[in-house]
Amino acid sequence: MKKDEVTIGSTSHLNLNFKNWSKDQQERAEQLCKRLKPAYAKIRAESICNVKNLDKVLAMSKDIGFMNVRNHVRYNEYKALKPFNTHLKNLILCYVVYCSAAGETIYKEKLAKKVNASHKTVQKIIKDLVDGGFFIEMAAHSVKEKDKDSRIINIRPSVDVTVAYIDYNVRAIINDMKFVTAYTKVKLHFEFDYNESVVA
Repeated sequence: MKKDEVTIGSTSHLNLNFKNWSKDQQERAEQLCKRLKPAYAKIRAESICNVKNLDKVLAMSKDIGFMNVRNHVRYNEYKALKPFNTHLKNLILCYVVYCSAAGETIYKEKLAKKVNASHKTVQKIIKDLVDGGFFIEMAAHSVKEKDKDSRIINIRPSVDVTVAYIDYNVRAIINDMKFVTAYTKVKLHFEFDYNESVVA
């Protein structure tokens, strides 16, 4: 399915005739609706979580699934993000971006503890990312000259990595906003050039 073919909130592709379903299919649908209600309640959409609105329940699942597939595929469209292709590397990137923006010093030992990985593994990952130009070593912008410790090697994402990371996440947030608009009573007004209902 192409991204332009997916319209968030659309149920037109679903042709459900619940009466023709087997007993097992009906029981599964009822169980899904019952068990999904707490998740839907988080966005105040629990009122549609019932068999009567099964088309909407399935459409939400379809949209969530496709948005995640789209995010996964899109991640590889960013050359600067390709080296962060494992869960651990991506978690390290998230911490480094956060600490960089917050002006916090982030060094290998501290990072290994945060990501719950061995110091040796984290050191190798960071060395490879610094050697590749994806991470840089730079002092924290909030540290005063007198407080700098020359023994601490502070890690920052490169400009290319930061821009790709932010752009990737902004595009995901846009789809999340479209999802909320489609399935809740929250109405957002989009003042940018994205089609409000199509997966961006």
